[in-house]
Amino acid sequence: MLIQTQRYDVDQVAKSLIGWSSFARSMPPSWDGCRDVLPLLAPDGAFIGRLLPGRGLFIEESLKSLGIHRTLPAVFERSLFERIYAKLLNERGSIASHANLINAYNTNRPHFMHVSKTFTHTINKWHSLFESASGYPGTGGTYSNIPGGSAMDRASTGAWSSQLINPVSGTKKYVTSLMWGMQISSGAIGALLLADLLVAAGNITLNSNVAQTINTTALTRYTGGEGVMMILVITSAAGATAQNLTVNKYHNQAGTANQTTAAIAMTASAVANRLEPETIGPFIQLADGDYGVQSVEELTFSAANTGTAALHLFKPLAMVGAVYGSGTQQTMHFEKVLSASIEAALEVHTASSVLGCLTAYDFAMSAGGLNVMTTLTTMDG
Repeated sequence: MLIQTQRYDVDQVAKSLIGWSSFARSMPPSWDGCRDVLPLLAPDGAFIGRLLPGRGLFIEESLKSLGIHRTLPAVFERSLFERIYAKLLNERGSIASHANLINAYNTNRPHFMHVSKTFTHTINKWHSLFESASGYPGTGGTYSNIPGGSAMDRASTGAWSSQLINPVSGTKKYVTSLMWGMQISSGAIGALLLADLLVAAGNITLNSNVAQTINTTALTRYTGGEGVMMILVITSAAGATAQNLTVNKYHNQAGTANQTTAAIAMTASAVANRLEPETIGPFIQLADGDYGVQSVEELTFSAANTGTAALHLFKPLAMVGAVYGSGTQQTMHFEKVLSASIEAALEVHTASSVLGCLTAYDFAMSAGGLNVMTTLTTMDG
């Protein structure tokens, strides 16, 4: 259910849906390209629907049931997307029904992952919770330098999934519940994006205006690149010089070489952990028509600044909406049982039977200190 009580502001719900549909449309168009979807969860634990990258938002309920008696741009109702919904139900892997899931629980012991991360966030910016946010598990290790970088998995220092057990032979690993909360002191989260970090390449200098060779190592999961996104993470604070970033050469999801992005403005004086460059979401906009990245070969900054960055190639897994807090410190805690909507169960991909590197990115809607607490329940099936 998107709304669990009748005491809500219909106009605010409509604005929220339009906002998420706009966000989805700004993403690389992997819905049209490979039917990629991203589950969208409300902060109260509700399963809202799915972001269709490049297309819009597909919601579980009809707009009329929410009190909205008009169409909303790029917001698709379930009744109008039955064939899409049927397609999604056929992409669940080996667990094909709720009964199968219960049986898998009885057969294979559930595994749990607990995360607690503390960091200081900046208003209206995306941040990485991987490399230097303190807490548990430990902070991400030193990135392998360009050219190359390293392929990331559950054994990588700082991987949230380091607490999980690799799936037994012949099965897959699924996230069946997501429980998260936060302790807020004059702060707010606008969104939390659960992701699988595929490749990380460090020591990209901002103090250069000539092409830098990146040559990222090969993907070990999502090897075709469909739906894989790229972003820079500031590793040491940027200086005040204005500069733009252009990714001069990357291979897209079709293996096409020498693809080039538009020039995108970096943020002057960006602090460590900030995602750059700034766009509507935590991803660099790709060339027209591209909806994934296999590798990145070269990038250029328009002017020399100071500071360093790392490149992340990642696959988004699930998005959670806004949670607010202000004034005195308060604790919030929510749980989403993904198995209640079996089509929402998330597969954690493996390479050579080794789980991926789970982490998260967060969008802050105000400045302040924040402690994020997350528990994932997983199982083999």
